[in-house]
Amino acid sequence: MPIFLERPRELKRVVLKISGECIRHERGFVVDYQSVTKIATEIFKAKDNTHCQIAVVTGGFIDSALLENAGVSRQSADEVGIISTISASVLLASALARIAGNEKVRIASSPGIRGIAEEYNSHKTSHHLSSRRVVIIAGGTGNPRSSTDYAAVLRAFELSAEMVLKGTLVRGIMDKDPRSHDDPNLIDRLSYKEFLGNDYPLMDPPAVSEAMKENMPIRIFDIFKPGNLLEIIRNQNQDIGSLICS
Repeated sequence: MPIFLERPRELKRVVLKISGECIRHERGFVVDYQSVTKIATEIFKAKDNTHCQIAVVTGGFIDSALLENAGVSRQSADEVGIISTISASVLLASALARIAGNEKVRIASSPGIRGIAEEYNSHKTSHHLSSRRVVIIAGGTGNPRSSTDYAAVLRAFELSAEMVLKGTLVRGIMDKDPRSHDDPNLIDRLSYKEFLGNDYPLMDPPAVSEAMKENMPIRIFDIFKPGNLLEIIRNQNQDIGSLICS
């Protein structure tokens, strides 16, 4: 009798968080549009080759911590950061529209901006996703002192996503700081508590704490390696990145 191996289940709906570092130009407070275009290509590849519905939460290309260090108040720095996520979302939407067409992309923002981005509403966003549109969610939660990682987890709950995917510049969470060690190893899986207890980078701790409350898995991976996003969505490839879960 032949043995049929069960194929890994394709993810149905995800929230993809794009780290602000991925789109920040090396010169500082400027967007690297070449990187934005590469990310758009990976998103389209995943959407076009699966049935998965993809919502994207963008980080900002302006680091509010740097503004604070320069003397800007925390409130103002966070507000500038929120605005930068909206700018980044417009550029990502533009890059996606060039590939997939304007009808396939929507921008939703907290707060909404007339003529640029509709106000975020979970029911309307869910409808767009069900209609096979990519929805780029800008503005974080719309509140200062709240990270875009935290916003991504909240949106995942509201949209009934199966997983938060955090696209970064690196392979995932390493057991040693690669900046000071020559032999770091990728940690392919760890619990929420292990992450929170070891002060690992790449994900905002309050966001991980929030994910733990409702058991929302988070996978951190290199968004720029061609095919990574597609493989995670299509096959839930366990060899890509680091999975934070229960």
